[in-house]
Amino acid sequence: MVLAIVLLLVFGSAMASPPTCDDLKEEMAPCLSYFGKRVSQPTETCCSGLKFVGRYLNDQNNRKFVCDCFRAVAKRLGRPVDDRFIGLPNKCGLSIRMPPVSLGNVVC
Repeated sequence: MVLAIVLLLVFGSAMASPPTCDDLKEEMAPCLSYFGKRVSQPTETCCSGLKFVGRYLNDQNNRKFVCDCFRAVAKRLGRPVDDRFIGLPNKCGLSIRMPPVSLGNVVC
């Protein structure tokens, strides 16, 4: 019993650590075809990645980090952020508040 509690404390806290921007990019990579308007609906893999990222978007402590990562990626891709970004949670059936967008840019 004590061992189970110790393992839960050790591994539970490791699982709660925030992701890196590379982790977020990897999870959201399947959404690029949707964002690029090459497909009309996000894939299940895209929605799964958003669900992973959403755990951090809904947490105030990590939200700015995730937002900054999204902004940097969007800038690197060189295309404006549009309604597909904001509407992705709805398309995936998830209740996640995406960072706001203004004039094609993610606002943190």
